[in-house]
Amino acid sequence: MSAERLAKIPEVDLDPNGVFKYVLIRVHSKDDESYVDIVRGYAWAEYHADIYDRVAGELERGGELDCECLGGGRIKHDSAAKKIHVYGYSMGFGRAKHSVSTEKIKTLYPDYEVTWADEGYTGKPNPINVLQFATIAVALERNDCSSSPEVRCDFVCDCQDCSDEEDCGYQGQDFLCDFEHEGKCGWTEKSDEGGYMWQRQQRGNTLPDSGPSSDFTTGTSTGHIGLGDTPLWGSVLQIDGEEAVVWRPESTSVRGWREAIIYLGRISGPFHIQLHSRRSEGKQGDVSIDQMEFLDCALPVPPESGTCGPGFMTCKREGCVEDYKVCDGTDDCGDGTDEENCGHFLYVTDDKKSDWSSFHSPPMAPTNETHPCRMVMYTHQFGRVSGGLSVLVAEQQIYPVWERGGALGDLWVKAEVEFVVNSTFQILFVPAIRDQAYGGIAIDDIVLSPECRLSNESMPDPEYPRPPPHPCTNDDLKICDFKEDCSAGEDEAQCGDFAYEMGSSGWTDASLGSQAWELKLEYNDTMKDEFLTVIGAPGQQLSEAQTRTPLLGPSGPACTLQFSYSLSGSNPHIGDLAVYVVDSVLGTHPVLWEFSGRTNETAGTWVKEEVYVGARDHRFQLEFRAHAKEISPSSQIAVKDVHFIDCSTLFVPSGDISCNFEVNLCGWYQDQTDNYDWTLHSGMDHTVHDGKSLVVDMWDPSLRGLSGRLLSVRQNSNSEHCLSFFYKLYGPDTGALSVKLLFADGSEELLWTRSGAHGNVWHEGHCSVPPQLSAFQLVFEATRSGFDGQLALDDVAFVAEPCSLPTMCSFESQTCGYTSSGRARWVHQSWALAQTGPKIDHSLETENGFYMLAHSSVDVLPQGSVTTLTSPVRRGVSHTECVHFWYHTGGEKPGTLNVYVKPTHGNRIQLFSSSIRQGHAWRHGQGNVNWNGDWQLQFEVKGEGDPSSFIAVDDITYSTHSCPTADSVCDFERGLCGWSNTQNSSVDWLDWDLTSVKAEMFYCTPPYDHTLFTDEDDTKLTVWRLFENTRNELLTLHEGGGDWKRFSVNITSETEYQIVLEGFKGEKGVLALDDIQYTVGVNCAGQKTDQTSSSSNNTGTIVAVVVVIVLIVLLAAFLVFYLKTKHKTNALIQESNGSRVNPTGFSNDMLEITHTVYVTTSINHILIERLPYKLDCISAQGFSLHMKWSQIHTSDMSYVSDSSSLNKALRQQYLSLPQGNFCQVTYIWIDGSGEGLRNKTRTMDSEPKSIADLPEWNFDGSSTGQAEGHNSDMLLIPVRMFRDPFLLDPNKLVLCEVHKHTREPAETNHRNRCNKVMEKFKDLHPWFGMEQEYTLLGVDGHPYGWPRLGFPKPQGPYYCSVGADRAFGRDIVECHYKACLYAGIAISGTNAEVMPSQWEFQVGPCEGIEMGDHLWMARFLLHRVCEDFGVVATMDPKPMTGNWNGAGCHINVSTVQMRAEGGIEHIEKAIKKLSKRHAEHIRVYDPHNGEDNKRRLTGRHETSSIHDFSAGVANRGASIRIPRQVGQDKCGYFEDRRPAANCDPYAVTYEMAITCMLEEEDDTHEVE
Repeated sequence: MSAERLAKIPEVDLDPNGVFKYVLIRVHSKDDESYVDIVRGYAWAEYHADIYDRVAGELERGGELDCECLGGGRIKHDSAAKKIHVYGYSMGFGRAKHSVSTEKIKTLYPDYEVTWADEGYTGKPNPINVLQFATIAVALERNDCSSSPEVRCDFVCDCQDCSDEEDCGYQGQDFLCDFEHEGKCGWTEKSDEGGYMWQRQQRGNTLPDSGPSSDFTTGTSTGHIGLGDTPLWGSVLQIDGEEAVVWRPESTSVRGWREAIIYLGRISGPFHIQLHSRRSEGKQGDVSIDQMEFLDCALPVPPESGTCGPGFMTCKREGCVEDYKVCDGTDDCGDGTDEENCGHFLYVTDDKKSDWSSFHSPPMAPTNETHPCRMVMYTHQFGRVSGGLSVLVAEQQIYPVWERGGALGDLWVKAEVEFVVNSTFQILFVPAIRDQAYGGIAIDDIVLSPECRLSNESMPDPEYPRPPPHPCTNDDLKICDFKEDCSAGEDEAQCGDFAYEMGSSGWTDASLGSQAWELKLEYNDTMKDEFLTVIGAPGQQLSEAQTRTPLLGPSGPACTLQFSYSLSGSNPHIGDLAVYVVDSVLGTHPVLWEFSGRTNETAGTWVKEEVYVGARDHRFQLEFRAHAKEISPSSQIAVKDVHFIDCSTLFVPSGDISCNFEVNLCGWYQDQTDNYDWTLHSGMDHTVHDGKSLVVDMWDPSLRGLSGRLLSVRQNSNSEHCLSFFYKLYGPDTGALSVKLLFADGSEELLWTRSGAHGNVWHEGHCSVPPQLSAFQLVFEATRSGFDGQLALDDVAFVAEPCSLPTMCSFESQTCGYTSSGRARWVHQSWALAQTGPKIDHSLETENGFYMLAHSSVDVLPQGSVTTLTSPVRRGVSHTECVHFWYHTGGEKPGTLNVYVKPTHGNRIQLFSSSIRQGHAWRHGQGNVNWNGDWQLQFEVKGEGDPSSFIAVDDITYSTHSCPTADSVCDFERGLCGWSNTQNSSVDWLDWDLTSVKAEMFYCTPPYDHTLFTDEDDTKLTVWRLFENTRNELLTLHEGGGDWKRFSVNITSETEYQIVLEGFKGEKGVLALDDIQYTVGVNCAGQKTDQTSSSSNNTGTIVAVVVVIVLIVLLAAFLVFYLKTKHKTNALIQESNGSRVNPTGFSNDMLEITHTVYVTTSINHILIERLPYKLDCISAQGFSLHMKWSQIHTSDMSYVSDSSSLNKALRQQYLSLPQGNFCQVTYIWIDGSGEGLRNKTRTMDSEPKSIADLPEWNFDGSSTGQAEGHNSDMLLIPVRMFRDPFLLDPNKLVLCEVHKHTREPAETNHRNRCNKVMEKFKDLHPWFGMEQEYTLLGVDGHPYGWPRLGFPKPQGPYYCSVGADRAFGRDIVECHYKACLYAGIAISGTNAEVMPSQWEFQVGPCEGIEMGDHLWMARFLLHRVCEDFGVVATMDPKPMTGNWNGAGCHINVSTVQMRAEGGIEHIEKAIKKLSKRHAEHIRVYDPHNGEDNKRRLTGRHETSSIHDFSAGVANRGASIRIPRQVGQDKCGYFEDRRPAANCDPYAVTYEMAITCMLEEEDDTHEVE
């Protein structure tokens, strides 16, 4: 048995990416001498022992195996680059034999580069010292390492395990502190006041009133943060006691995470970093910090070669420093070497009466271009006082030569200025001072080069520059507010909009580092072209180039930034470009837009972009940030034509707020003061199912904030309106969705809110908006109080009429239109406000939750009197509906609760009645409604004369099917059978939820995720009886294996009790429940044992069973109700009336495929509360700890079209009729989509013998997306003719080019230019072969042959397969093959592909233009064959998300040179050229500029990454594959695996020819 277990143990299990610890473990069999060595590596492990303890504990549990650790180390796993490096060692276990580990890893990652080394760990050397978000004081302690104290915490890993860098304010080689460990990375609390202190905290289970809604590291409530009070500043404390403030952020308050960078700079000697926070007296607030990282803090280390290279000087410490850093005022070496043999201080504050201040140098001698005067200085421009600093030259005139605008932060920034002046001059420094609260401008360490010489000549009085014209307004807030207040627009002329002549001058460089922005002017044919471009700069900080506008705004909701950009050069990755908003109050917001890579190879080509800025209430600056990979004349990052579009607050965008979001957001826009945006999501839509909706994915850890808000355009309404919409709240921890009114003064009113799991289905929401006296905006607000779920919104309507009866009402924000009548009034209240009634509501289970309450005490409602709560009108339907509600009674005689249906015409019909005092608990009620006309629901309370009593109602819902009976089987086919989730945060964290296989797009579901199964998993189910807070265990199930098992348990009790189904979920596995039945007074053998009590009458029903679901979580949890198709089941019953039972002998001949309760959680409780009975039975017809593929049986496959069922024999009767000498010719062309085909047929008098015999034709281009209706005729030019395999000889199929009426090629006609290029290179005899992959679908879009409501077995057995359970649709494939051969297409083969229902055919080799002609015609034949069979062939590159292969159209390329002896040289040359134009090829390898291929080229499923170029012999994970035989023969061809299945072969072969066959000196435009 142990030998079998050894064979099943995977030899390698590693995290998919990152740097982490690993161990090598030897697992012994206790039965014999056999063993296996396994490799385990995980990022969650803080210590090597953590991995070993967990793995060994799991493997040794059965007593058959024994483990020993052979050592440890680290693994660096770079999945994008397909590289794994094994190195390092474990302090506790020693170094593992990395060579052994490497060989094992290679077996699991055969296409990876796997390397190993026995070195230790190294740091990150760089003289620039940066702390990315810092905190408290560092306490240093020596650990067990041989390193000397001098190298402790010096940002270099001197010890092999980097233990000398532990608890230094960061942890180990990553120099990172995320506060996820108790030690707090060595930070210690040094607060003087006991009341205010820093604490390591988690957010916890509930959303706090203040502080972060999640930690930054994990983006959830479980991560840890450091928490203090406000405001906040940072300082450096040196050993001698000297302290310097290094960071002072704005004292603004926002409930969200913001990134901060502290530039520490060179600090000579040991130091502590301190973070300070002080709360103002009488004020409350919180400050939190997280994810602190030290970047580039180490001093220069000696090079491996031992000597510094050219352009570097050698420090005394043997490190290397660039020559240009010598004598620049900064000790870059760390020992002063670079500043040997080489200041004075000036500080300007706001005590000047003028806005300007200045000082100047003595007279300086003239200079020239060969010997310029060079000045190095350091500036400190901090706070709102700083308006900028300029350096001017004063000679005959005064003119600027350098400027640095605005506030740069609390740091010194290096600057260099060159002076080339041919007369005596002075250097003039002019700072601009703003009238603000704090800050200033300082200059220090001015260093002049030897070429800067003093002059004894006298200086003439210079001519002072004219001051700028005074703006027409004295109100600074009107300058750059997107409204022209001056007659000539002077107030907007220098704000950054290039539409103004001086607009470009509004962009001011604010760079700190070695790259900066510069405004350049170029003249071309007397036309001025101005643009911003990135250049080299003298700054020391490792930061991006930054340029900013002046303060702008406020802006309106339609505000858009428009610009053109270019990242050009020979390198495939030129650099990065981004747009940010810097809010004057809230600071820098997250990135608005970014681009990385290259736009084109040559300069002069620009890409136009529009970035939504939106409504901004505060003044703000727009900022371009860029970082070039290298600064060189051959590469460029540039921006031009910057414009602000519709940014005025006076501009009100048009758009109805009734919207289905298919085209845009209509009259809605994103709030720019919240934490994240709603996203437009395709494929999950209420309107058309595959359309668009707005979504917030709560499971996305990048949403590090509380809320995301949608705002409507401003509304005015003096009448009642109804806001209706469809929404999803799906997942175990969804958060909340709310609707609010927002008024001009910033006040808000809550109208509607929902939280908790609502199922993976659309719900309709109604929100009544009462008349308003002032303008308002509607707000949809998503609150991320949960971290595992999805919110969606669609089909919003805003109409001037009252809302109809909503399908769900929780009374949390409004009364849902329910009105009160009678002797007393129903009250909308909570316990917190009224201190009477139920202490908690049912919806939220808190004292703050609302419900409707009727006081039935004698002084309010005398005996016999009634009060009635009436709903709005509900429209009648033809089928039975069920009304669910929850009620609560109080007092000895609470009165009678009657529930009625009140038809619009006719007498009331009673649904429910109860007058029993039922204790302090919410009870469930329900009733069937059979009424075809319109009706209202009424809750009537009749007083019974009690001195103090009440009846409350909450959570009224309507379902579209009849109510379940108390003893029926709950199969979850019609909802939750009255079960509901508790929202009591003290009891559980997560919710159960409802989904189906077809609807599920995120979570794993049992039918196909059987890979989670393991024999060693500790998943189990326990059944408890709970009474008076005492639990009695009835049944425990441990068995796994994937089979469904039925269990039944008899229950005997004389008192009220609850049943608890408690699921324990281990590290892996799936726990599922199905078909739960609870029989009252009947045991599991079907024998009636006692009588139930009831107080129902002939017209109503009492539900005696109250159902609650409680989910308590230790790790992570999720439960779904799983949709399946019904089959019969035959399972044995295990009975128990006692404690622990481990049942065996369960069987399941065929699985009942129905809604299933499915658990991937730690502990799950299901509680059933009821009245006492002697003997009852609870059973679940389908309990499974795991599920396997073999359990899914269904014949309900994909739908085929109706036309496929037409009488084909009858069709053949007509096709066989003689046609004389006439010939049917079908013209075929590519439509405006670039991937669709169109066709129409004409009659010719005789059979055409060649293309010359075929006339041109035309068609309506407005119906194919190729022309507008007023000029829609398009020309069809025949280019290649084939035999017709459907109508047979002499009939023909003709492929055509599409031309406009001007005879220019249509936009999607890529054949025209491809043909010209192929003619150019015809002497190279280019051969192409293309491998067309496609997927067969039903007409409903579901893959053909797949289970209707599930998935087939994982891919693997389908490639080149045979068999009915593996090969789906072979008839189609073979018919298509024959049709191609008949037509004369150069088809060369076919095979089944990796994903089921996916196939491939190959066309070629074809020379030149023939490749595109033959492949397009082969595609047409495929679609026609599929049409006959009633299915669809899709070329979508990724038709199924998840662990399924995509579909490509690999192209094989060869020229006569490559086919000749030694042709490998030409192949390698072509591949090198392809590597330089990777981005250009990606853009043409699908019809949507690479967007389709993004879903396919992920680096997984036999693809390369879309972002990287790679090549290799026999490597199917590379961009370019050289077949192994070609590598051996040194000639032949290569395969480009990047083209998508829906590519245009003309565009692909054209691009391939231009790249690979064009010589360096050839001009591309000449070829074209």
